[in-house]
Amino acid sequence: MPSAGTGVVELATASGIELLGGTLRPWDAHTRGLGQALAAALDHGVERLVVGIGSSASTDAGTGLLTALGARFLTARAGPVSPGARGLRDIAVIDVSELRGLPPGGVTVLCDVRSPLTGEEGAARVFGPQKGFTTAECRRVDADVRTFAGLLAGELAGARPDEPGAGAAGGAGFALFAWGGALRSGAAAVAQRVGLGAAIADAELVVTGEGRFDGQSARGKVAQFVRDAAAEAGVPVVLVAGQVASDADTSGFAEVVSLTDLAGSSVDARRDPARWLRRAGRVLAERLRP
Repeated sequence: MPSAGTGVVELATASGIELLGGTLRPWDAHTRGLGQALAAALDHGVERLVVGIGSSASTDAGTGLLTALGARFLTARAGPVSPGARGLRDIAVIDVSELRGLPPGGVTVLCDVRSPLTGEEGAARVFGPQKGFTTAECRRVDADVRTFAGLLAGELAGARPDEPGAGAAGGAGFALFAWGGALRSGAAAVAQRVGLGAAIADAELVVTGEGRFDGQSARGKVAQFVRDAAAEAGVPVVLVAGQVASDADTSGFAEVVSLTDLAGSSVDARRDPARWLRRAGRVLAERLRP
């Protein structure tokens, strides 16, 4: 089969939280859809893969995607385990003998979260609440993920839970790294691709944004990356976000505008975002007028 070039796969469109339609399923959501998309790309004969991971619905440590790629996760009695975080603690046997290999040019995983897989800064403890887990459940899932990581490390040499980015997308970063993928900053990769550095150097003002700017935004996400790049070039930067959380570090921005504040509620802001983005532009123009 002739090479089909580079395959690009996005977790959000295959296993993303937005696909749940507002009904969170923290225990049962999984990454099998991402794995199926990866397998389809391999079947198509891609030379290399680029995988964007973010907006994950699950904390399954990537067991779903690895299953779709040929791995088997079994109970002590060689029975199947439930998908998602629910099945993690039941895994006793891991079989990677049929796990598919990487394409010839390898796999690049783009992620803006540099968190490790487990611990206070890990997948469950930091991102579990936004997926529907209680604080107590986050601690339980963190322990289950840690146990699973130890088991997988016995089968795949690349299964390193402390790798920066392993905690991205509910542990999908860990699974993809264990498979052999290279974790890279998504913001840096896109910035290089679009020539962001040169554009900032030639600018008088930089505008960046995020759906929700919060305490996690400083962990390598786009707005923080752009803020740092603009600061290095000595160019002022402003932030326009759907919401700005009370724990967010907004230092370094010349101005900050929240669409939720302008609209009066997040519901109203989401109902007509174009209107409130135009309003944000007018607000910034007034505030920054010489």
